[in-house]
Amino acid sequence: MPLYGRTACWYACLLATIIPAVKAQSPNITGTWTGQLTEPADPLQVTIFPFEMDLVENADGEVAGITSISSQYNGAQYSAVFSLIGQIENGTLTFQDSFLSSPGAPPGAYWCTDSGQLTFSIGPNSATLNGPWQGTNCPAGGTIMVTRTTALQT
Repeated sequence: MPLYGRTACWYACLLATIIPAVKAQSPNITGTWTGQLTEPADPLQVTIFPFEMDLVENADGEVAGITSISSQYNGAQYSAVFSLIGQIENGTLTFQDSFLSSPGAPPGAYWCTDSGQLTFSIGPNSATLNGPWQGTNCPAGGTIMVTRTTALQT
């Protein structure tokens, strides 16, 4: 009986040290996320742009990557690519991007540089980052919703 008691104590002590460490970690968000960015052009109309985030997270929760956005106007395709830095903590990605390259914006328009806080959620087959963004040169801001497909667990 004493051996069983020591073994049970050992397992309980091991679990007591592992479980809090596992709960404190944020999910890893490395990968390609695709979806949309919305921008309220005016109170009665919302513009939807295809949006992608390619993210790499290190062990400290620091995130780096690129974002890309595109728009079609009068049959022509326009796009821009931005660099991104950020931090994920407690399931929230706080980020800031800066302009990298663009072949040009649609006539009479310009690209916004974004910052925001996106909340991470996970389902059985995909993960989602969703939340508001603000722009240094776009005061209205909007919403980002992107998804990363995850492998099915068997």
